[in-house]
Amino acid sequence: DFGIGTTPASDATITGTDVNILASTAVGPATDEVIDAANFTESGQGIFNNTDGSLEINLNLLIDAADITDDESVVITLSGILEIAYVRLGDD
Repeated sequence: DFGIGTTPASDATITGTDVNILASTAVGPATDEVIDAANFTESGQGIFNNTDGSLEINLNLLIDAADITDDESVVITLSGILEIAYVRLGDD
C-alpha cells in the first residue's frame, strides 16, 4: 500500500496524517521486481497550517516483510508525477 501525507509513517501502518493528502491505496504484486504502472487520482480539499514552515509531504509505502524474499530490507525505486494546486491564505 502507499499513501501521501503530512507525516512520515512511523509504525507498521499508514493511517491518519500519514495519508491525509492521498488515501492509502493498494498496489498489485511485483513481477520480476516491477509493479505495473497505474494511475491514482484523488480530488479533494484540505487546509494545512504551515505557519511555522515545517509542513512536509511524504510518500509512505507499506510492504509486509513476508512479501519480500527472505524478509530482508530492499531498495524501492519509484517514479511518477504528483500535482498539487494550492492557495496561500493569510492577511499579509
